[in-house]
Amino acid sequence: MTDWATGAAISILAVAIALGAYRLVHRRSTTADRVVALDLLVTLFVAATPVLAVRTDRREFLDLAVVLSLTGFVMTSVIGRFVGRGGLR
Repeated sequence: MTDWATGAAISILAVAIALGAYRLVHRRSTTADRVVALDLLVTLFVAATPVLAVRTDRREFLDLAVVLSLTGFVMTSVIGRFVGRGGLR
């Protein structure tokens, strides 16, 4: 049962990651759009790590999810402040 469920979750996350990556590199995107797309990608990778932990029976992926989420929060805060102060346009 878990193989089917984790396979479906990985497939859905892979499609979402592909769409987020497209939004990140799209030509007409503003800097704010790219920051949101990058934050989406980090969130999706954080969501994928527990799925991989269940699929492979390795608890180390859960530690990776915590580190990724903290790094993503700091990254989004710093870039948001930079863009809010009139950084890149």
